[in-house]
Amino acid sequence: MALWVVYAGIQFPAYRAAKRLLGSGGSSGNGGANGGSGSSGGSAQSPGASQPAPRSLAASNSGAGSLWPAIAAGGLAGGFATVVTYPLDWIRTRFASQGVPRVRSV
Repeated sequence: MALWVVYAGIQFPAYRAAKRLLGSGGSSGNGGANGGSGSSGGSAQSPGASQPAPRSLAASNSGAGSLWPAIAAGGLAGGFATVVTYPLDWIRTRFASQGVPRVRSV
C-alpha cells in the first residue's frame, strides 16, 4: 500500500511536468466559462449552450487539448514512476520471498 502512495506521489507531478514539457499545458476553465454563460440564457440559448462542448472536444485544432501529448505525458510519467519505485518493489519482493522462519517442535 505504501508503495502505491509513493508511486502516485511521483507519477502525478511527473505527468504535470511532462505535459508542460510537451507543450500541452491544460486548458483550465474553457468549458466552465462557456457553460456558465449558456446556462444563464435559459432554454432559448439551448443550441448556443451545446456549441461549447464540441469546441472543447475539437480543441485539438488549436493544439491546446490534443490527445497525443497527454498520452505521451502519461507514458513518460508512468515510466518514470516505475523506474523510481522499482528498487522499493524489489526490496519488498525480496523480503516476501524469504518467508517467516518457522520453529518446528516434535
